[in-house]
Amino acid sequence: MEKFFALFDAKRIHLVGTSLGGYIAQCYAQYRPKQVASMVLCNTFCDTKYFADKSASPFIYRYTPGLLLKKMLLASFPTHEVAACIADSIDFVVKNFEPLTQEEVASRMILNSTLGPLNAADLPMSRDKISLIDANDDVIINETLRENLQNAYKGAHLGIIKIGGN
Repeated sequence: MEKFFALFDAKRIHLVGTSLGGYIAQCYAQYRPKQVASMVLCNTFCDTKYFADKSASPFIYRYTPGLLLKKMLLASFPTHEVAACIADSIDFVVKNFEPLTQEEVASRMILNSTLGPLNAADLPMSRDKISLIDANDDVIINETLRENLQNAYKGAHLGIIKIGGN
């Protein structure tokens, strides 16, 4: 990421991350706190233990056929009727998900379900520089993970989206 930021001569950055991207943004801020001016985290988590506990062995994803990996992920989407804006969001994700290779999907699943190095409580960043965005509707990030994030960043700004969090 440093090379990317160097292209723009960026000394301090504002990170925005959703879901796994939010977790990665927090890890980056933990290791490069002087470079991060602020963070906006949307429907994300601060600990991968929940996903690691649900995965027999994350590295099996490396050898799982791409079609099966995609089916596993798409199975987590709502199957009941949803608001039009949610349906549009799901369509957008599916459209952008389809061209991914097996290796690209597997790497994301491995990262998501491997115990990570983040210790959010020790993140050396003022909580007033962190904004959390949460949704009140069906989201992939469960209530416990969302509460853990809010507890880890007490004092952070909190925004609630009434619908459309996926």
